[in-house]
Amino acid sequence: MRNDPVIPERLTPRFVKPPATSPSGGRETVAPEMGALEPASRSGTPLLRRKSSDTPNLIRRAAARIRPHRAVLLVAFCFFALATLYGVVNPLFESYDEEQHFLFVKQLADGKGLPVREITPILKETHQAPLYYTLAALITFYVDTHDVDRAQRINPSGPEPGGDRVAKNHNKLLHGPWEAFPWRGTVLAAHIARLLSAILGTLTVFLTYLLAREVFPTRKNVALLAAIGVAVNVQFTYISGAVSNDILVACLSSAAFLPLLRTVRLGLDRRRTLCAGILIGLAALAKASGILLLPIALLALFVVAIRDRTWSRGLRSALWLIGPVMIICGWWYVRNQVLYGDWSGLRNVYLSGAGRSSTLPMGDALAQLGTTVRSFYLPWGWTHFRVPEPIYVVALAVLGLGLLGAVGALIMKVLRRETTSAPSLARRLLADASLMQLAIMLIWGALSVAAVVRYVQVSINAESGRFLFPAISAVYVAIAWGWLQVTPSRLARYLPLGLGAPGLVWSFAYLWLFLVPSYAPPPLLGPAALNAVQVRLDAHLDDTIALLGNDPLPATVSPGDTLAVGVYWQSLGATDKDYMVFVHLVDRAGGNVAQVDTYTGLGNLPTSAWRPGDAFRDVYRLAIPAKLSAPQLLDIEVGMYVRGSDDTETFTFGDGRTPTGNVRLGQVKLLPRQPIQPPPQDPRRILFGQSIKLSSFGIQRLHGDDGDRLSLTLVWQAIQRMEADYTVFVHVLDGVGRIVAQTDEQPKRGRFPTSYWEKDQVVEDQHDVSLPKLQPGTYRVLIGLSDQRANLRLMGESTATSVVDGAAMVAEFTVEKR
Repeated sequence: MRNDPVIPERLTPRFVKPPATSPSGGRETVAPEMGALEPASRSGTPLLRRKSSDTPNLIRRAAARIRPHRAVLLVAFCFFALATLYGVVNPLFESYDEEQHFLFVKQLADGKGLPVREITPILKETHQAPLYYTLAALITFYVDTHDVDRAQRINPSGPEPGGDRVAKNHNKLLHGPWEAFPWRGTVLAAHIARLLSAILGTLTVFLTYLLAREVFPTRKNVALLAAIGVAVNVQFTYISGAVSNDILVACLSSAAFLPLLRTVRLGLDRRRTLCAGILIGLAALAKASGILLLPIALLALFVVAIRDRTWSRGLRSALWLIGPVMIICGWWYVRNQVLYGDWSGLRNVYLSGAGRSSTLPMGDALAQLGTTVRSFYLPWGWTHFRVPEPIYVVALAVLGLGLLGAVGALIMKVLRRETTSAPSLARRLLADASLMQLAIMLIWGALSVAAVVRYVQVSINAESGRFLFPAISAVYVAIAWGWLQVTPSRLARYLPLGLGAPGLVWSFAYLWLFLVPSYAPPPLLGPAALNAVQVRLDAHLDDTIALLGNDPLPATVSPGDTLAVGVYWQSLGATDKDYMVFVHLVDRAGGNVAQVDTYTGLGNLPTSAWRPGDAFRDVYRLAIPAKLSAPQLLDIEVGMYVRGSDDTETFTFGDGRTPTGNVRLGQVKLLPRQPIQPPPQDPRRILFGQSIKLSSFGIQRLHGDDGDRLSLTLVWQAIQRMEADYTVFVHVLDGVGRIVAQTDEQPKRGRFPTSYWEKDQVVEDQHDVSLPKLQPGTYRVLIGLSDQRANLRLMGESTATSVVDGAAMVAEFTVEKR
């Protein structure tokens, strides 16, 4: 009997199914299946035929490979959806320097080449490495972006880093219906570039997972936690929805660490070293901070060479690492050196006004790390996306706990002798690949922090946490491991869900609780709300804009307060002009003591975007100077003008009032924050009528180059409310009773008339009397009050002071012969 040949299982081709054996010991006839050998043809050549069942099997095999990673794929999908949503919801070019990043993209997409500061001074980001902008240009070059000037209209009242949050708008640019979907032109190109950032951010999340799997191959929870940490970092999500090179350098830095960490575990290898060099070169071509990966990579090669005692191979590996870096990005840094005399290109930052005049002391730079740490997790926009302090405390406590847990556990593992037989601490660290990998990642994080501190020393507004993003994957791998070190083992399995679910919910909530309201136009008002306006003005600007009225103003304010002024506007017709609104706080002398200039809707609803019939309420906040003299009366005026014009627009009134460019809304009384207390009883006090008394006074005769003068400090106290506005007169009489010098003005130089004084209110008043050249003799100083409208004097009464014709003599001085 002929026996069929038996093919050993280990040598069996993948497409050959081992023969089945029947219970009787012979071969069992089976139907051909996928990959089975068909009967031979007549020529004896076997016929191979892949059956239709191959495709389902391929799918099952792919699903089997994906199944262990489905959790991180879900996290990556959620992050991509959230980053894309941020990119759609966040108004265009409102992220950090986003309008400048886009202009760089447009420069390349238009075929104009790399920007040079002297040729394209409008570009403030010419120092940035070009890789991100090149990628964005490649996917947007076909979009017509000639309308960029309309899409990037700067808001002069927009926010500034560290600026006044009270008077400033939240939006750097003006927004309108041209940004609505379907997108066209510049708007479309910007959204495509934002989508590129979202993809790069998603890759960074997955690369973080792979890095953690490399460091902790048996601790799947560490990898998932690290990916979740990056995914729920709100600042990272925010930047992933913007046109920014910060995301590309983060992605490439994370990718570069993969071959480096595998080299630490498996030893020196030319292919891995070349791969690391290529990725580091690309990272350095994405942003200058990427070049800092080079010393970290050399450190990794150095410690591996020490551990494996392969010095010559380590030297060759260093050359294989440096070579690709120099080839890929060296040209860019040489170009910077040639053009600007600075290899990094940061000299352009200083020339654009962002550099410090002198290096900030190290202590002051370190003090700003608090801002860096806070904005590493939560975006601040231009300082206005600030959440309640407890949220910062909780977020930083969670991150800090993981980081401390990682550092503490690393130290403990190195110190414990039983983990390895190596006699010294250094040998113990080198003997444990995972610990060495983790140590290198922590060093990378520390180097990134040091780089930010140095940048803060030489540049203003450089403390943003996004500058730490090149190390974000390394940081979160360490933090994830630290979280598991401080979590009881029975709860560790629930930690990814316990942190991931609330984190994703918070990222979504932040979008709607803080970001969207910051840029939301004011809500439109219906007829009922308009009829309820309490202070009616009915002022009109041509046939396009109506100033309907304003909210009632508070009776009193104090220095240092913020005065909120609610104004009601309505569109009467379409206009292509974007009027700016001014709100002035004016003293009685006509001087502006506080003001706000802004586009309507606080910049979120410019007049060119108004639709006829729309009405809304704007609230303007006036910051009253803390050192403003009080008490006094202040008027609130509002008006409109076109930016760049010196003239205000004229409003007309339906009731026949005189047209004006400054519409008066009302007045407020500015009072000291702490009421002035009455002085101690002064026997020289003077009572004027039954209404007011001069509680105390002080007089100085001052000498100056322009002549002598008398300086009088008067402290008045109202005995009762007064209807008249009294004028204070100060007369200087010579020996025969002639007036040789005088002054007549209302208290507080007319800024606080007596008719506004409350009963028992104390008012400090200052008067100066210029003296002519006086002849030798004796002179008297008299003070009195008069009602100039009624041509009446209040009669003074005093038991310790002489009264002359109703005026009290408060001082006497003598001029000697010279």
